[in-house]
Amino acid sequence: MDTATPQALALRVLEVGHTTRTAACGYLLSGVGATVTKLVVTDTGDVGDADRAALGKAESLYLDHGKSIRVVSAGADASAEAVLDGVDVVLSGSDADLVALLGADAAGLRATRPQLVVALATVFGRSGEYGSYVGGDLLALALGGLLSVIGERDREPLRLGGSQAEYSAGLALFTAVMTGLFARETSGLGALVETSAVRTVAYLDWKSHVYYADRGIVLQRGSDSGPLVLQCADGYVGFYYRDEEWPEVKALVADARLEDERFATQLGRDKHRTEFAAIMNDFSRRLPRKELYHLSQARHIPAGSVLGMDELADDPQMKAREFFGTRIADGVPVTVPRLPWTVDGIREGQS
Repeated sequence: MDTATPQALALRVLEVGHTTRTAACGYLLSGVGATVTKLVVTDTGDVGDADRAALGKAESLYLDHGKSIRVVSAGADASAEAVLDGVDVVLSGSDADLVALLGADAAGLRATRPQLVVALATVFGRSGEYGSYVGGDLLALALGGLLSVIGERDREPLRLGGSQAEYSAGLALFTAVMTGLFARETSGLGALVETSAVRTVAYLDWKSHVYYADRGIVLQRGSDSGPLVLQCADGYVGFYYRDEEWPEVKALVADARLEDERFATQLGRDKHRTEFAAIMNDFSRRLPRKELYHLSQARHIPAGSVLGMDELADDPQMKAREFFGTRIADGVPVTVPRLPWTVDGIREGQS
C-alpha cells in the first residue's frame, strides 16, 4: 500500500476548482511533500459529490490522494485573505475559477501578493481566438495536432485512451511551478506561469515538427515513414527498426522476398510499404508477442508489445520498477500508478 510519506517541504499549495490538469499537478506536488489544499464548490455540502462529478470516482481517488479538501458552498466565494494566508502556489484551470472562488484573476493575485507563484493550465490558452472557449481532452488532442497522426490513413483519427492531454498539461504545469519556485529563491518574487492542453499536445507531437523542418514532410495517419505495427499470434508488436538495422531485420525474418531491390533502401521500403508490411506480417503472425520481442531485442532491433491495461499492471518490467501501488476504495484494493520518479532510490509508497 502507499503508506510512505515524502519528506515534508515548507510549501503550501492551493488548488482551485476542478480540472484534471490542475488536479494532476497538485497530486505531483503533494507527492514531493508539499501541503496541498483543494478548494471545491458543492451544492450538497458533500465534497465527494463535487469531486466525483468533476473528475469521476476513480480519477478522484487517484488525483486527490494526499490532499486536504476545503468546501465552499455554491454561490459563495471564499475569503481570499483567509484561504491564501501562508500559501506559496495557487493552481487553477482558468481565470474564471480564480475570480469565482477568490475574487481576483491571476494578475490580480500577483499584484497583491507578489511572492505567490500563480499557475494556470487552461485548455486553449487565456488569449487568442479560442481563449474564451470551453473544451476538453479530445479537442486538445485534435487542435494540438496529435490526432492527425494516430490511426489508419483511410479511417477517422483514433482518440488516445484516458485523458492524456490533461495529464500531460498537469505535468507541464508541475515543471513550470518548480521553475517559478526556483526563481523565487533568488529573486524573492513569485511568478505567473501558465500552459494549455493544446500547447502541451503540440509539444508532445515533436516528431511532426522535426519531419517538417528537416524534409518539408507533413506526417499523416498511416504515414509511410512510421513504425510497423505487426500482428502476432496473440496481439500486436510495435516494430521500430532503423535503416542501420536493416541487415538484422533480414536475418531475423529470413524471407528471400526481402532481398527484392524495392526494399534495399529505407525510401524504397517506405514507397512499397504495403508489400513490405505483408511480408513482415507473414513472419510475425507465427510468433507470440513475447517471442518476437525477445528475438528483436537479441538483434538490437527496437520493438515492444502492445499491452492492455490488465497486462500493463502485471508486466514484469513494471513490477521490477515497482511502478504500481495499491489503495483501498470502498473497502476494495485497487491498483494505481505511483509517482513517475524516485528520490534517493525510493518511490512513493516504499519504506
